[in-house]
Amino acid sequence: YVVVTPVDSQGVEGHVSKQVKVTPRSGLGVLNDTGITFGGGYRLGHDKETQGRRGNNTNCTSNIKSKQDCNQGRDATHNDDSDGHAGFSFTKISNTGKPLAATATNWSCVKDEVTGLMWENKVPDVFNLHNSHSKYFWYSTDGKSNGGKVGVEQPHSSTNCIDDLDSVFLGGHCATNTQNFVTAVNEAGLCGKKDWRLPTVEELRSIVDYSKTPSIDMTYFPHTVANFVWSSVPNVNKNKSTPWGIHFFNGHGERLDASTGANVRLVRFWE
Repeated sequence: YVVVTPVDSQGVEGHVSKQVKVTPRSGLGVLNDTGITFGGGYRLGHDKETQGRRGNNTNCTSNIKSKQDCNQGRDATHNDDSDGHAGFSFTKISNTGKPLAATATNWSCVKDEVTGLMWENKVPDVFNLHNSHSKYFWYSTDGKSNGGKVGVEQPHSSTNCIDDLDSVFLGGHCATNTQNFVTAVNEAGLCGKKDWRLPTVEELRSIVDYSKTPSIDMTYFPHTVANFVWSSVPNVNKNKSTPWGIHFFNGHGERLDASTGANVRLVRFWE
């Protein structure tokens, strides 16, 4: 159980918060790297045409490589593309929850062997619950985590979700908002599990590969669209709900109005 006591800059304590029950969970422990395997700022040459100009070095070799991202972390120590680009390490998971070989051509989830997170895989099928192009409005009725704003349940008359290929509403296995989508996926028992949820911003960032566009390993996450993806993290804004997410065009963290349709990729903790 936890209570919080606010203290101002003068050391004056405020009212103690209510007691809250907390379930301990082990941290992720290890972080993924960036996917960057090239260096930047290298001198291109010494002749008149290139003198003073700089550019990227594709193989991370230089007298200044120790200062480069490409020579730090897992991208340098575990640069093996057999299970994910550079330092990433993924395992394909069947819809029954069984690990598959890297050569498998049909999988429903992806386990991140570095962070211990298990991710939803997407498919290019507009009538599939996991359609890669489906967009959802951000919506959460959980007052403990929505930042005081529930978001937008359904601003349109249709009961279907949005496909970003043509910006029209779709039929089939769709949900109008993020909360409904989480419920639908858990009811279906994706990969044999029923504890799927929206990821945090940092969890989404953990699968960003900054060397690619879309900013993710497409070998393990095929059909990913280079769009904004919702996180579970709200933004404190008294006027409207503008939750956070990651844009998989460049891997940047951004905020978006909850009434704007955006992609979703669910996550859970691997046992």
